[in-house]
Amino acid sequence: VNGVTIVGAGQDETVLDFVDQSEGGNGIKVVADGVTFRDLQVKNTPGDGIRGDQVDDITFERVTVQWEAADLTTHGAYGLYPVGCNNVSILESTVIGSRDAGHYVGQSTHIVVRDSVAFQNVAGVEIENSYDAWVFDNEAYENTAGLLVFDLPGLEQGDGGNTRFY
Repeated sequence: VNGVTIVGAGQDETVLDFVDQSEGGNGIKVVADGVTFRDLQVKNTPGDGIRGDQVDDITFERVTVQWEAADLTTHGAYGLYPVGCNNVSILESTVIGSRDAGHYVGQSTHIVVRDSVAFQNVAGVEIENSYDAWVFDNEAYENTAGLLVFDLPGLEQGDGGNTRFY
């Protein structure tokens, strides 16, 4: 269903905990356009926290994704993971403990990542093969790498450009 907004009572009040999930991977997968997540937390997913595939207009606002287990192999690869999307907004959101990138945007266009935090991930914020990304006023610490921008060969969207980090 297009045009859905999921609003919690706050990142510490509305918590979707997937610690007992025995099958499947991602916590939440989005394939509809015009979807917004606001004021909630997703934690302990075996796969990605929230993934959007080929979506037009996806927003994460004041969303936390985290993993708590000491065994890092049980953590999902990506916290917030829009891929192949258009009009992506990641605002005032936090990712803690992913085994790859906290905030990852790949093969997408028209992106804003603002006022967000990433720590204890492999990469804090990663923009890959994407166009028109504005990434500003974020914090990335205690990650292996803080901020990454690059183009990988062999992907459907072969390159990116006009990415600004400040």
